[in-house]
Amino acid sequence: MGFQEIENLLKEEQWTRSTVSTYTVTSLQALDAHINDLDEEQRTEARNLCEKHLNERERNSIIAMYISGCIQLERRGADDYLQLLNLIELFIEHKKWNVVEFLCKRILNRSENKHALRLLADAYEQTGRQDEKIGLWERLVKVDYEEVEIVRLLASHNQEKGNKDKAVIYFKKAIHRLIKRKDVSPIRSLFTALLELEGDAFGYFMNVADLVAPISRSTSVALLRDLESANKDTIDHQIECQKKMLELDREDAFARENLIRSYKIKYKQHSRLKSCLESSALTSNINRDILRSIEDFETNIAFDKGTFVFQNSTNRIGRIRSIDETDVIVDFAGQSSKQGSRMSTSMAFKSLQALPKSHIWVLKSALPREKLNKKVMEDIPWTLNTLMSSNGGRINLKEMKAELVPSILDAKEWTSYLNQAKKELMTNPLFDLSPNDVDTYLLRSTPVSYEEKQLLVFRNEKTFYDKVKSLKEFITSKGDVESDFFFEMVKYFSDLFFEENGSMKPIVVSNDITFSSYLLLEDLVK
Repeated sequence: MGFQEIENLLKEEQWTRSTVSTYTVTSLQALDAHINDLDEEQRTEARNLCEKHLNERERNSIIAMYISGCIQLERRGADDYLQLLNLIELFIEHKKWNVVEFLCKRILNRSENKHALRLLADAYEQTGRQDEKIGLWERLVKVDYEEVEIVRLLASHNQEKGNKDKAVIYFKKAIHRLIKRKDVSPIRSLFTALLELEGDAFGYFMNVADLVAPISRSTSVALLRDLESANKDTIDHQIECQKKMLELDREDAFARENLIRSYKIKYKQHSRLKSCLESSALTSNINRDILRSIEDFETNIAFDKGTFVFQNSTNRIGRIRSIDETDVIVDFAGQSSKQGSRMSTSMAFKSLQALPKSHIWVLKSALPREKLNKKVMEDIPWTLNTLMSSNGGRINLKEMKAELVPSILDAKEWTSYLNQAKKELMTNPLFDLSPNDVDTYLLRSTPVSYEEKQLLVFRNEKTFYDKVKSLKEFITSKGDVESDFFFEMVKYFSDLFFEENGSMKPIVVSNDITFSSYLLLEDLVK
């Protein structure tokens, strides 16, 4: 009965030459009753009939597009929505916004289709439903990972409304997406707006400049100048910006002048400031690589009265008693002579390594083992930070064990400590994974999210099933499943599956990888 009715309706539509303007939500709902009367076999026949009608008789048949689209929608093929989306476009042309809303919601009841979300948002824009439009935009940017302009508009909207936290999220999302597509020219305006909202997140902004630099050095330098200007009261941050600018452009005279001025402010109490500046050639007209001059200056300025030092030839820790332009006197731990060890300044720079007070070797030398053991066991973030800072900002698990066992921890304490340390290394935003070395971790001056770290783990996994395990760990660890990082992981499996299973094809399982990808995607949908 239902199939015959549909065939009659198609003929009637053609005879009466019905147009888009004659259709209402009610008339479309009436077609649903005919679809519901069909069994599965009849639905296939009805869809084939409608497709033939569209191809051979009337390509803009409302009835054929609606019935074909609704039947395909229920079957959840990759192109479920094509006919319905075409139909929506027809109703948009005639400004029938209530029908547009009905059809979009019909699709959205099945899936967060980005085209339907966008069309419905446009309909709400046309009918003045601004709050509902914003809600749809928020849904849209969660499923359309290429969209940037709407993300930017959401950031500005929330900034105007005083919703600082949401504005920050959207500004960062827009910046991330622009970097990913290597379109960095619009980033500066987002960067400066974000500086006003979250100016204390210095590490984040430095990280953005680092990510932009391989794409456009000039844009990166411009961002660093904005960041430098926003940190006028923090001399260390200014120095970091100025050094990074000179890394990107060694001929940047403005950055060089500002760096010298910053050094003079930071080390104004240092007894050897003038001589360190002169010997490094920072303040002279000598044609020398600026990065070498910076390295020399920072190496030399590290030596001052009271500085802890390590002597490589004897493996001894000492402390500088006095220093001038010719001699250095060092008091080494366990040294019997009250006069200390005297050496020339040039020899000291070659044979001694200046150590900050927080260096793990200094702490081992100065603190009782019991006190240090307690601190290491109770404050894992501090310990990891100290170990990495003491080792050039990076450390692997083997080096970590050698530094802690047995000088601070007993061998029996190591396994328990290692498990806790690994968890901290993955969840703390200031610890990162090395992209090249297995079990090597990096100390960042810029925070990195758990999602970013887990994506790096995922990329580095060599086998399909290790990648599945990594994705599962992301979910069980409550990673943000609405983040772009999670989408990149899921896309790996969807690409594997759809490479072999086209939009309108029945599912083909040719191997365990294809089948496993299908099962994983089904599980994620649930």
